[in-house]
Amino acid sequence: MSAVWSLARRPLGLLLALALAVSLVAACGGDDDSGDGGGEQLKLGFLVDFTGDLAEYGESAQTGLDLAIKHINAAGGVNGQDVVYVTGDTRVDPTQATEEARRLVDVEGVHAIVGPLSSSATIAVTESVTGPSRIPLISPSATSPALTTLDDNGGYLFRTTISDAAQGVVLARLAADEGYDNVGVIYRDDPYGQGLAEAFAAAFGGRSTLASYPAVGQTSYLAELQAAAADGADALLAIGFSETEIFVREALEQDLFSAFLFCDGNKSQDLIDKIGADNLEGFKGTAPGSNPEAPSTMAWNTAYEAEYGAPPALPFVRETYDAVVALALAAEAAGSTGGAAIRDQLGRIGGPGGPTFLADADGVRGALEAVRDGGDIDYVGAATSVDWDAAGDVPSGYVEIWEFRDGGLATLDTVAFDLAASSAAPAPAATAAATEEPRETGERLRIGYLSDFTGPLAEYGELTREGVRLAIQHINGAGGVNGQSVALFSGDTRVEPSQGVEEARRLVDVEGVHAIVGPLSSTVTLAVSESVTTPGRIPHISPSATSPALTLADDDGYLFRTTGSDAVQGVVLASLVESEGHDNVGVIYRDDAWGQGLSQVFADNFGGAATLVSYNADGQPSYLAELQQAAGGDAEVLVAMGFQESEVFLREAIENGIFSTFILTDGNKSEDLIAEIGGDYLEGTVGTAPSSNPDAPSTVAWDAAWFVEYGDPPSLPFVREAYDAVIAVALAAEAAGSTDGEAIRDALTRIAGPPGDTYIAGPVGVAAALAAVRAGDDINYEGAATPIDWNAAGDVTSGFMEIYGIRGGELVTVEVRAFSLE
Repeated sequence: MSAVWSLARRPLGLLLALALAVSLVAACGGDDDSGDGGGEQLKLGFLVDFTGDLAEYGESAQTGLDLAIKHINAAGGVNGQDVVYVTGDTRVDPTQATEEARRLVDVEGVHAIVGPLSSSATIAVTESVTGPSRIPLISPSATSPALTTLDDNGGYLFRTTISDAAQGVVLARLAADEGYDNVGVIYRDDPYGQGLAEAFAAAFGGRSTLASYPAVGQTSYLAELQAAAADGADALLAIGFSETEIFVREALEQDLFSAFLFCDGNKSQDLIDKIGADNLEGFKGTAPGSNPEAPSTMAWNTAYEAEYGAPPALPFVRETYDAVVALALAAEAAGSTGGAAIRDQLGRIGGPGGPTFLADADGVRGALEAVRDGGDIDYVGAATSVDWDAAGDVPSGYVEIWEFRDGGLATLDTVAFDLAASSAAPAPAATAAATEEPRETGERLRIGYLSDFTGPLAEYGELTREGVRLAIQHINGAGGVNGQSVALFSGDTRVEPSQGVEEARRLVDVEGVHAIVGPLSSTVTLAVSESVTTPGRIPHISPSATSPALTLADDDGYLFRTTGSDAVQGVVLASLVESEGHDNVGVIYRDDAWGQGLSQVFADNFGGAATLVSYNADGQPSYLAELQQAAGGDAEVLVAMGFQESEVFLREAIENGIFSTFILTDGNKSEDLIAEIGGDYLEGTVGTAPSSNPDAPSTVAWDAAWFVEYGDPPSLPFVREAYDAVIAVALAAEAAGSTDGEAIRDALTRIAGPPGDTYIAGPVGVAAALAAVRAGDDINYEGAATPIDWNAAGDVTSGFMEIYGIRGGELVTVEVRAFSLE
């Protein structure tokens, strides 16, 4: 019998801490024989690990692939031809995986890929090869929640295994059932290890001490083991691959731990052989599994044992079989080997609406015949249903609890889960909504994130993107918008207006986004608004464009921002300079909308003398002339208003003895700047930037969610603001019941201001807010950064400005000041 634990009672929103997925297996060569007649022969790539840390899993997964090919070809193949496959070895290395994927696609001409096994390799291959090439990819083992929100170019990524949002809960429950209330966690510092460790910690009711180690491998893990044991842990949770052999042995030999918990990456006969059965006897772990009493699993088990003699001991063999069968059925249904055609059919062959077919030779034959006759089918996988959602995830399935027993691996129990039903569980309002009848599914909300991943603001772009991804996780963890998960598409502006406009057009015209978050700079934001989003009636929210010029932009109400205007920062900056005792300053600023606006507001509010000097925003090799001009009035301090180029002119100011004291702004709040100039030269320097109230409930909740996902709160501004922008778009689209631009625009001001109950940032607050909106209630979403009670110009009417400092080579908050434009 299988036990069913109600994950709907656990805070699954918290578990979307970016848990990256468990890895898998390897393969050998394909069958080159082809059948008679039909269309183009379906050629699959099998991209797994034949060497490296997951080589043990390779042979096991290979058996699932070969059994699927045998069943398909015995039933007539696909489109009148036998299915063939070629292999690639990833070695658990994203770079190697990408190179092999390119070879499979460009040289071997495969039409779809099964694999990779690890989440990190799967993400790399999707972003670099299969997404851009429009090649369907199904991983049988990449369990990271990050795959749910990955930009896969319109739905080319699927998986036949569960997300670690489920395994983390079951693992935490297992630890509690074993009587542990203080657990040390040692984990690979890669997407799989990070994600599963954080998901466990978020769900575990006791204490947990997390210690990471480099995924590239090392000869000793003693320091990490000592860190994991430092808080008196009574058991060690091991999250690793073959390197687990080393650190478990060290833990035993050094008497640091004598009790262990394991997960799917450690479910290994090799581990038993290396450590010794006596040292592992009775210790338990978790892994994605299947229901042994389900008809499709029983049918597959019978077929597998007839072929190989015994059921597989390792996970992901059934999932590999399901991935191959799904691709064959989709290609048959499409009557084509085209990537888009196969992708479009994958969502049809595994969902309800037709007769059920099981995972064995007879089931595959019947399913192929039904598809050839033009009928709908519901293929039920050997591992779990392949009733994929819009993100390519299986929303329900099973997690296995296993044990090291008598020198082998034994299954103890199987835990059912339904992430779709439990995703709204974090808050009472969301739980109530989850019991209602399912809503009619609407069009999938597609959000474009237009930012700077190269160029002068690349440091900001990468970090704010994590805020955007965290928002997507919280939204999709709460059931998505209008019955569909939210999709994210990115574009790089490079702080160039023309590039920003071009990328915005691509996001709107090619990717079909319904709203845009970004860009970062005011100049690019204004260009995009004028040329693309306003004419296209696309809602547009910048998390960081602070220029007062946005207030007056002719945007027909489509332009918003989640940060304060420099009409405020300029005042705070002037006050700061005066409080520092300066009455004669030079100001050097970018000659663009941001620099012009901030410098003018500062000058209008500064009580002393200020010499303002602009420089070309396109960049220049030297700023000596501008610095000399700024110092010409005997200025005692330089107020710097720049981006990455500040590194050049601050160094010139110091080396030439022009200035030694500086006041900085938000564009200079940069760890890169400290590293380039040197902390000693900037020690004691202060500056201003938009901020949040660290004591506000919404900020506290968001910081906690960020910590679970990434660790320490972000040191740079605009990350919370980027999160708020995405949440606001999602809430507005849910309130509108539509992805129409005008409908979203009109709803934006309704979900972020009085009247209505207040809902805060974070997985719990977002789930509750979405549930309330679905129920037709008015809400007041309080942002992670600031209240987003927009006025008619799309400006936030109140918020916070920070005075930050550089102390000991680090960025620190000195003071936070509230403001109200009204």
